[in-house]
Amino acid sequence: MKAKKTVYGIVYQDVLRSDKLTFKGKLIYSMLTTYADKERKCWRSLTTLTEDLGITRHSVIDGIKELRVLGMTITKGKNNRNEYDLGALERACRINSSSAGDAPLNNQVVQEMHHSSAGDAPLSSAGDALRTLPINITNNTNSDFENFWDQYHSITSMPKTDRKDAKNHWKKLNQEDRKKAAENIQPYFNSLPKIDHCKKARTYLSGENFNDGFKKPTKTIPQPKNL
Repeated sequence: MKAKKTVYGIVYQDVLRSDKLTFKGKLIYSMLTTYADKERKCWRSLTTLTEDLGITRHSVIDGIKELRVLGMTITKGKNNRNEYDLGALERACRINSSSAGDAPLNNQVVQEMHHSSAGDAPLSSAGDALRTLPINITNNTNSDFENFWDQYHSITSMPKTDRKDAKNHWKKLNQEDRKKAAENIQPYFNSLPKIDHCKKARTYLSGENFNDGFKKPTKTIPQPKNL
């Protein structure tokens, strides 16, 4: 039987030392580095991360939220899967560390992690420029809703349910409110004290949560009680 390939992940100390991450964020980051390609990007589903790490789906989502708040971007990648940009996260941590007078980013820790990987991409240093989700609201109700729908679930990692109801609420909004609904997904998500406070897209639209005054919670990243 063919032996499994041993894969190494390049883990940056600036990320692991961040006081804004709990063990969940650090654990998810460490695992994602073992899948990263030359541009420090990777594509992994929540189900795969849950199975790889042996933790709950909720814990994976919590960890990803922490990484997003710290600077990691998520866009739609291959086969409509989430593409995680670890390079963006590492650059953000480098800037924060440099401002605080910490050690430079090139102080790295190489961590060995094992998993089955017949065709995973090689590893390299941080990738290119920061990528963000585009906001493009037009007069086309259907295409605008599709853009909103994809962005909402890419940012929040919420299950895609109640699509028909959500679309009906979208149609009731005027042009200005649609734009605000799309632009305020990230501020809304970052303002949540806990991940389980996040609403479905339908409720976000019907309750007009995009009009909320977004304030960062007292504890942006709550300390977990258990897995």
